[in-house]
Amino acid sequence: MSKIKSETKDSKLIEILKQLFAGGVAGTVAKSAVAPLERVKILYQVRSKDYGFNASNPTSVKPATINLVFSTLNKIFNNEGIYGLFKGNGMAVIRVFPYAAIQFAAFENYRRFANTTFGEIDGVINFACGSAAGATAVILTYPLDVARARLACQIESGSYLGLRNSLKKVFPKFSFFIIYKGLSPTLIGIVPYAGCNFASYEALKKISINILEKTDKNFDKNLNPLPTYIRLICGGLAGLFGQTITYPLDVVRRRMQIEGSASNSISYNYKSTLSAIINIAKSEGKRGLFGGLTINYMKAIPMISISFTIFDSLKNRLDINKNSFH
Repeated sequence: MSKIKSETKDSKLIEILKQLFAGGVAGTVAKSAVAPLERVKILYQVRSKDYGFNASNPTSVKPATINLVFSTLNKIFNNEGIYGLFKGNGMAVIRVFPYAAIQFAAFENYRRFANTTFGEIDGVINFACGSAAGATAVILTYPLDVARARLACQIESGSYLGLRNSLKKVFPKFSFFIIYKGLSPTLIGIVPYAGCNFASYEALKKISINILEKTDKNFDKNLNPLPTYIRLICGGLAGLFGQTITYPLDVVRRRMQIEGSASNSISYNYKSTLSAIINIAKSEGKRGLFGGLTINYMKAIPMISISFTIFDSLKNRLDINKNSFH
């Protein structure tokens, strides 16, 4: 009997490790693929003077159009070379791998617990489990996100000379409160974002399955997984919906993260998340709160598509349990 229990524990551990690996790899590759757009978004959010996003006159900042995105990418390449396009991505990769892995595993375990406790899983439970999973992943990986944001906002050579150097300078130098600065808007944002993301994705998958069962006589949800393109559409719609709702909190988070860094001379002096949102709304209007959202949309669709495609591929190759939430 003890041998059977031991084998069961080992199989569960292997299953979790497979999910962690697949989720981490998928998140890493997807994040790296859109790293240049992520850098442009951060520079726009924090109103970098070096690239013409004049922080001293917020109302004069141009909207983040496609032309502005590509012209900024060209400026970064001319000023900093190919490395400039991916500045901060090394830190992002180190954060994204554990973040994606933790979020996937946490959601799986939270949902399993909810299923055992409450029975059938509905949209509310998916929202709660997704929110909790997102918060768990953020708290455990947030210091890496702070270091990445400071590195991404640095122009040419500066105090942060690279991934290893930025880690050495950010962590020993700053207190716990500096390392976790901006965590409040991040958590406030991740709860509805991750919740909406997971709940919407599961709901859209369920709708898609119902449609396929009615229109395709050969489709059997117990035998055939949803086609990849349908998963991509469901994930894209869910992600974009969540990002739109919580984007102002992302702007506040970035500004709090880089305040006081060597690469940023601007002092925002935000007393709280709410005061920051009110301040930005009054001084910069909607453009301030949603600045860079177009860039976010541009990177979100390919990032989500790549992430789901790679995860599905690894899931099949690693023979991950079909009951996995993906």
